[in-house]
Amino acid sequence: MTLPVIEFEQILESVDKLTSEQKEILRRKLDGEWASEFRAAINAIRADMPADISEEEIQADIERAIEEVRSMKP
Repeated sequence: MTLPVIEFEQILESVDKLTSEQKEILRRKLDGEWASEFRAAINAIRADMPADISEEEIQADIERAIEEVRSMKP
């Protein structure tokens, strides 16, 4: 979900008006939601992975992909 810039700026202005205690509550809530969504994404990715691929193979694939992207930069 993408918010228009104006709405996002209004959200930021509203957050700036919160007390430090309210900001901490908001931070904890957002951290929990983000962590939950991240876990769900990781679990979905893992569910699609063949069971016979090792963690080492996955890490090697990630490292190769990072090097490939880096080599594309001008």
